Amino acid sequence: MYLSGTWSSAHAGSMVRRFGRGRVIAAGATLMLVGALAAGSSTLWLALAGLLVFTASFFAMHSTASGWVGQIAQRDRAEASSMYVLCYYLGSSILGAATGAAFEALAWWGFTAVLAALLAVLVCVSLVPALNRRRRS
Repeated sequence: MYLSGTWSSAHAGSMVRRFGRGRVIAAGATLMLVGALAAGSSTLWLALAGLLVFTASFFAMHSTASGWVGQIAQRDRAEASSMYVLCYYLGSSILGAATGAAFEALAWWGFTAVLAALLAVLVCVSLVPALNRRRRS
């Protein structure tokens, strides 16, 4: 599974050049949801395929966002990059605990519903820069 993340991280740059950062992140979040839904299947091959899609999508988004920080920062790029990494790990700790509690209380499909809500927020946030560019044009 992890190798799918390695592959998608390496190819994220070409996807960004072709489609743009916001679209790559939005597509990645959508594919993460598809992967999570498939991972809940009782059919082994479908569950494994879901985990593969989820992992590849996550790593493509992560490498895209990490690269985006370096481009957005006009100065103090090292500090901006370290803040991204700090927020990445802090967010994964907090959201990991919260979604773990959701899983305990609501089982797999409740967890998937919470994950879907979080991914919907991510899609909206990732598309904001593109919408702002259109308004300025």
